[in-house]
Amino acid sequence: MLLVCAASFVGCKNANEPKEQTLVGKWELTEWRTSEETTYQAWTQQVTRVTFSDDDKFVAEGYFGNGSGRYERNGKYLDFYYGNNTQPDAMFIIDSLSKDELVVIFEFDYYFKFKRQ
Repeated sequence: MLLVCAASFVGCKNANEPKEQTLVGKWELTEWRTSEETTYQAWTQQVTRVTFSDDDKFVAEGYFGNGSGRYERNGKYLDFYYGNNTQPDAMFIIDSLSKDELVVIFEFDYYFKFKRQ
């Protein structure tokens, strides 16, 4: 439920970062690590994906469960709201984001690396 909760990625749109060039699209979890001091390991669990649309909606599927809702992004913060919830169900910090790769931090210790599909 971490990915669903996680991609389950907060806030307002950043005018300097058009969503089309960043989050919008399908992402697959490929690597993870348990802290900043450890090395990344291949994600060998169930295929885990999140899809972000340009209308602030997401669909998550895989190891952490399946679900959908809306997301908010505020700078480096990404919040996921499942269903009609008014409080975030999952909160992430965007560690890095490029055209093809997204790295988020969950609960300050878990780093998840996604590749754009």
